[in-house]
Amino acid sequence: MPRRLASILLPLFGVCLASCVTYTQIPTHEPTPGDEVRVRLTQDEAERLRDRTGRRVERLEGRVQPGAPIADSLRMMVTWGAAWAGTPMEGRRDLVTLPRSSVIEMERKEISRSRTAALGVALAAAVVVLFRSVGSDGDGQSGGLPPDGPPPPVDL
Repeated sequence: MPRRLASILLPLFGVCLASCVTYTQIPTHEPTPGDEVRVRLTQDEAERLRDRTGRRVERLEGRVQPGAPIADSLRMMVTWGAAWAGTPMEGRRDLVTLPRSSVIEMERKEISRSRTAALGVALAAAVVVLFRSVGSDGDGQSGGLPPDGPPPPVDL
């Protein structure tokens, strides 16, 4: 039973790691406020952000912020993770303004319907297999009575 369950759960775990999102490349002038994007930065911008974070940053993920339409810059709310901030529990959020000339590539984060459907089917199959394996270990009856045994005595 544990080997069979492990052989089912390991691929399921792999599917979960693949996540239900996908990234689609878009032009740097296309994002709208509220979009979640991932950007790849130029070497100069990565060096500039090193002063701010203490670590070289080549990619940023965040949400495009609303504001005055400035054609030559991009405002993003990013979360600096624990490795960036230097303490294990800190997840500091910052508003970062990037010149569009420092963005090499931009990708929009989107929900992948096919990955989500595959994950749903895999989870449903795992639940069915788990319930069947639990039910097949016993005698198929609930209540703990042996098959074809006499009923227990009743005290009145």
